[in-house]
Amino acid sequence: MLNLVLKDILIQKKSFLIALVYSVFLFVIFSNEVFREAVYIMGTVAIAYIMVVTSNAYDDKYKSEIIINSLPVKRRSVVLSKYLAAAVFVVLGLIIAGTVGAVIITAGIPLSVRYLNLYDTVFALSLVALLASLYYPLYFRFGYALSRMINMVLFLALFFGPSALVGYYRQNMDYGTAQQLAARLQDFPAWAPGISALAAVMLLTVVSALISLKIYETKDF
Repeated sequence: MLNLVLKDILIQKKSFLIALVYSVFLFVIFSNEVFREAVYIMGTVAIAYIMVVTSNAYDDKYKSEIIINSLPVKRRSVVLSKYLAAAVFVVLGLIIAGTVGAVIITAGIPLSVRYLNLYDTVFALSLVALLASLYYPLYFRFGYALSRMINMVLFLALFFGPSALVGYYRQNMDYGTAQQLAARLQDFPAWAPGISALAAVMLLTVVSALISLKIYETKDF
């Protein structure tokens, strides 16, 4: 299984360059006090998404699944390697975005940038895990071509959905309700929302992996 993960990493040569350029682009475009709090999360999710799509496109182009399934490799290893690779891509995304941010700060470049923190790590991991959980059952069921379109919709929803919801509630929620909601949120520890979201998404990931295993084990090649 680890060799399958390594395969998905080694084919990311172009993706690393794209991720580096994209990170710089994000820091420049979102260099303000509002968006800088989300720039690491947005960058990491986008980088992980690019790497997931690249690895699956490679498999589709070169019919890797047919070759792999002709070898003494368990199908569960193929499925689990995809989920594990997505987690590795999150780590790579955090490293790339975090390094670019640190270089900008150290070099004294006049951009509104802060250092990567634990909050960024937890929420980026949660969002990519959610994306992978929704995407991979569809990928193993319908293949790369159809699932790519669905995955794009999911990515855009996760990428822009939270900010859209915040904007909607800011415009439509009355002041008293907003105060009550803020007061209730203050009763919880600062780490509680992130850890709760991560736990829920990890549970969803387990369920998703089981569904993907069920689909892939009965699939004909």
